Amino acid sequence: MLTDGGSPVADAKDLIRRGNRRLACELLEPWLEDYPEDAAAWSAKAAALFEMGELTEALAASERVVQLRGTARDWCNYGTLLRKAGR
Repeated sequence: MLTDGGSPVADAKDLIRRGNRRLACELLEPWLEDYPEDAAAWSAKAAALFEMGELTEALAASERVVQLRGTARDWCNYGTLLRKAGR
């Protein structure tokens, strides 16, 4: 864990900001297995995957965010991913 008592989601977001996207995804995977309804975790994973150029996986994660939370921002991010993927 990177932060003192922080959540894996906060740590993953910090890793993404520092350019460690792959490590962020690795940190989120077991968290999402235990907490599959955590929209913030799925959103962080989608962002990391997008920045790594993994559009198919980022789309799947972003779609999950829309299903769980579905804010205007979530839909906008999902639409951006769809456009980047040529869909």
